[in-house]
Amino acid sequence: MPVPTWSVGQVLTAADVNSWFVPLAAYKAADQSVSSLTLANDNALVIPLAASAVYEFWLTFTYAGGTQGSSDLKVAWTFPSGTTMVYARAGIDTSGTFAQSKTIQTEVVSFGTLGSGTGVVQCHGSVATTATSGSLQLQWCQNSGGVVATSVKLGSTLTAQRVA
Repeated sequence: MPVPTWSVGQVLTAADVNSWFVPLAAYKAADQSVSSLTLANDNALVIPLAASAVYEFWLTFTYAGGTQGSSDLKVAWTFPSGTTMVYARAGIDTSGTFAQSKTIQTEVVSFGTLGSGTGVVQCHGSVATTATSGSLQLQWCQNSGGVVATSVKLGSTLTAQRVA
């Protein structure tokens, strides 16, 4: 759907304002820890997406795990059926090297802790839904089994702005 054109003097509805001018935002108000190799939904980093819409989104999160690579982080996404998603990501890969790359929605991506036990990931991209609305939600788990739980930290954010 293209961005609407409003006329001078036209009164905008609440739906117009909420759909086009207010960004969607999710904020992680507490740490969440996982000791599992199975991807699970993040309990806070989720936003609702309208059907037949395009959004630009940003994700920034910090995480912690073991210092020996045994608790590195694996991430993926859930989204409505038929969704197309492309984004660039930046973070430390599991070999301890800073990595930037482009990702499509079906890839599962792993991040490391550079031996320090902590890391930061940033993602920026677009997500387009078809006739199905639903949620865009981060999923994550440990990349490999470890004694130390992996956690996504307080203050992590997911935001999106509708662009079409």
